Amino acid sequence: MNLNALMNVLTLENTLTTNTPQTSAWLLGNQAPNKMGEDIVVSADRMNCLYVGVENPVTLAASGLAQSQLELISDNPTIKIRPASSMGWGGSYMVLPQYTGRVNLSVRDKTTGKVYDFEFRVLPLDKPVIKIGRYSGSTTMTSGELRAQLGLSSKIYLGDIDLQCKISSYKMSYQAKREDPIIVKGTTNRFDPTIKSYIKKAKPGDRYAFTDIYTRCGCDTIGRLANDIIIQIR
Repeated sequence: MNLNALMNVLTLENTLTTNTPQTSAWLLGNQAPNKMGEDIVVSADRMNCLYVGVENPVTLAASGLAQSQLELISDNPTIKIRPASSMGWGGSYMVLPQYTGRVNLSVRDKTTGKVYDFEFRVLPLDKPVIKIGRYSGSTTMTSGELRAQLGLSSKIYLGDIDLQCKISSYKMSYQAKREDPIIVKGTTNRFDPTIKSYIKKAKPGDRYAFTDIYTRCGCDTIGRLANDIIIQIR
């Protein structure tokens, strides 16, 4: 990629100042060449920041230096970095931070030993959105529409991609018209046979409620509470 073109679209540009043996570059400055005429930019490709618990695409661009002599590293043991390509090309990486806050990613020149530091924000993931088909929140459906559904979806929307999440537990309340509700539990995104058996009973006037939905996204170790879905059969 032409470096000048890339500089025009990168919003996370950094100013490099030469110190020996380490060179510091701080977020929110303007990218500029150091005294050796070298331009180095590290950019978070997704929404100008990193998100905790998921792999984030990061691009390393350099002018005046061969890509093969640079590598993206971090001295923070909670940050995992790997090449985005199985070929190991040095310009594209995936970065997995475990905690929110500000972190340093570093570019190391394998020839000279110089290290260039870049500071990034690590933000928490947004709340996942639960849907059944194309519906979320309170809605109405026909019995045929409901019976056609295979399960619930759980996603976090991160700009250019949707992060798929796994549902770990929920409650489904089925209330036939003029009857007391029956509550059953689900443990996956897909409806199990018990859930399906109650969905097959759907007829006009019935009400279904999916509540206490817990889902895990990225590297979550505990479930996060998501939105309810209420369905009135019309």
